[in-house]
Amino acid sequence: MKINIGALRKSLGATLATQSELPPFSVNWDDDVKAVSPIHVKAKVTNTGRCLVVAGTLTCNVELYCDRCLKPFSLQLQTPFEEEFFERNAGRKQADEETAEIFAEVSTYSGDILDLTEAIQEYALLTLPYRALCKPDCAGLCAHCGQDLNEGKCGCEQVSIDPRLADLARLLEEKKEGGKE
Repeated sequence: MKINIGALRKSLGATLATQSELPPFSVNWDDDVKAVSPIHVKAKVTNTGRCLVVAGTLTCNVELYCDRCLKPFSLQLQTPFEEEFFERNAGRKQADEETAEIFAEVSTYSGDILDLTEAIQEYALLTLPYRALCKPDCAGLCAHCGQDLNEGKCGCEQVSIDPRLADLARLLEEKKEGGKE
């Protein structure tokens, strides 16, 4: 998403509101994520004199696979974002150089065009959930037979023994068997 900031650069404190709809393939999603709608971006660019601050929101619908039951489900991603853009090759003050050292990467622009593509990509990917669940109480799959436990219980024996106590359980089982003889 590119924005013409020619008039904005000339006036300190000036703002420019913009909105755009980007195709889903404009973000390099992970292999297990499929964008099912365009990415809607609403942003406001403000000239602070030191830099251009871009603040807004991005919204997109994606299809993910549940981490517990492995079924596909749809999720609406919506996130606010804010990014500072410094003019490339402009003489910077010491404070700006310290900021650049603290943050490994500083967003820059050159000329009258501000390209938000990389920032939108980063925020879209950061919005993806760490653990994708089709519903908060998804029961997942049975570890033994693979039955989807959301559809009903399976016939597997559900005995779970802490691996640290497995030897003790084995000894108790041997003692029971020894007492029966």
